[in-house]
Amino acid sequence: MPCIRICATDLHPAYSYKCQPVYNNGFEELRKIWEEWDLRIMVLFILFAQVYLHFFGRRRRKSMARVLVNVNVWLLYLFSDLLATIALGKLSKVNEDPTKPKGGSGFHGLPDTNKTMPQIPGGLNETNKTIPHILRGLWAPVILFCLGGPDTLTVLRLEENHLWVRHLIGLFTQGLRTVYVLIVTWNPNGLSVLALLLLIPGIIKYGERVWVIRSRSGGKYQGFIKLDETTIDETSNSASQSNAKLVLQAYYCFQILNPHIDDYECNRKSLKSLIERFSKSVDENLAKGDTDIENSFRLIEIELGLIYDMLFSKVGTVFTVWGSILRSISFSCLVSVLVSFILIGRPPGHLKGDFPITIILLVGAIFLEIAGILVQLVSDWVFVWACKYPGRLANLVLRAHEFLIPKRKRWSGFMGTIQFFELLRGI
Repeated sequence: MPCIRICATDLHPAYSYKCQPVYNNGFEELRKIWEEWDLRIMVLFILFAQVYLHFFGRRRRKSMARVLVNVNVWLLYLFSDLLATIALGKLSKVNEDPTKPKGGSGFHGLPDTNKTMPQIPGGLNETNKTIPHILRGLWAPVILFCLGGPDTLTVLRLEENHLWVRHLIGLFTQGLRTVYVLIVTWNPNGLSVLALLLLIPGIIKYGERVWVIRSRSGGKYQGFIKLDETTIDETSNSASQSNAKLVLQAYYCFQILNPHIDDYECNRKSLKSLIERFSKSVDENLAKGDTDIENSFRLIEIELGLIYDMLFSKVGTVFTVWGSILRSISFSCLVSVLVSFILIGRPPGHLKGDFPITIILLVGAIFLEIAGILVQLVSDWVFVWACKYPGRLANLVLRAHEFLIPKRKRWSGFMGTIQFFELLRGI
């Protein structure tokens, strides 16, 4: 390994007493490239993980054969919080001079004679310190927004709904980290104001996740929308769409049985009425022909889909008053920040490559927000919402739902079973 010995007496009179050997192992350029791109790669990967979880997080209820997709969902879900913590930690140090060694030392561990040099507020020294990393102050709120998770996957396992305190602590700690990043990257210009405005959708998104998980922790959670039996009967009889009737009947079965609640005791009168309805539906389908008999079994399929969306996703939040208000505020802030950022343009002295990455992060956050709203509007829970709040808007949403998704796959078509021979072989 080559060794280059540099005599300190040639550098400064204060270093005449000491010489420092410098080793070059050939990886210096690689280290510089990694230090330049590690944070950029990390924030882009966090955004990619959220997009991947949005599209494939819900597919595990429809497909059990794609093991690779399920493993990727599991890994990305588990490492999202860890990567976000690391990224926020690195963002909190973006204003440190990367050419200056740690520990207050000067050149290669020697005393720093420039340490006593005065820093003029607003002068050249301060400008060179803050301007190159000014765009990265916008990255921290986007990371906090991504920690809120996609609407299709709030928790990976049902037991996580009882750990809402952990997510609340995560909201508090990561929120403080984000605020600290905004403080250390603050500059008296429009970009810092945009970063502060971008903090609002980040807190809303993460807070919505905590709100949903907290609502499920009681053990008797039945969704954000509830209908009584009279409303279900009236709407089901007057509904002209066959899909709407099936969803309402499945919701009625779910509301009576509550199979997701442990040791739940059904009302005998309601249970008897449910059995009579199901028997009547089967008899009617048998009289019509074998082609319509599948509707009786689609009730169970739809019911399981309603339960899955209720326990593992954020479906139903936009159907509440506060949920719709918060989503509107979040979406408005994201669009305002993106438009203002494009109008402001590239700040002078920023690091090359940070501007397009910032655009990608803002566009990705808006895409996740729009995609999350669309997922909720095309879910079966929209029929329940339309029954509770009938009107022109509800009719428009139902027609769009019927047109866009006439027949869709709601489950994988596979069921876990015990093989008798395998059981005997293991004994």
